[in-house]
Amino acid sequence: MNYTDIMAHRDVLAKGPLYAIPQDRMDKVLASIESKTPKSKALFQRAKGVIPGGYQHMLVTKKPYPITIKKALGTVFTDADDNTYIDYLSMAGP
Repeated sequence: MNYTDIMAHRDVLAKGPLYAIPQDRMDKVLASIESKTPKSKALFQRAKGVIPGGYQHMLVTKKPYPITIKKALGTVFTDADDNTYIDYLSMAGP
């Protein structure tokens, strides 16, 4: 997908109805995140000892916990577990 395709898809989704994600599917997503990010989980547990709640701000709750980013170059992020992500929102969330 190129940028234009992504933005067109986003616009279609934004105009559509909202549906709740079934709990069994959400549980699978959260379990997948936890299996791929054990270092982020450990760093979050450590952060809770020095930062109230373990977060830098409480505007957004991260489930199951915030992913710890160790490196970023342009729109590509690498987390503490060496997973890579692409920032499609141009820093709207990180």
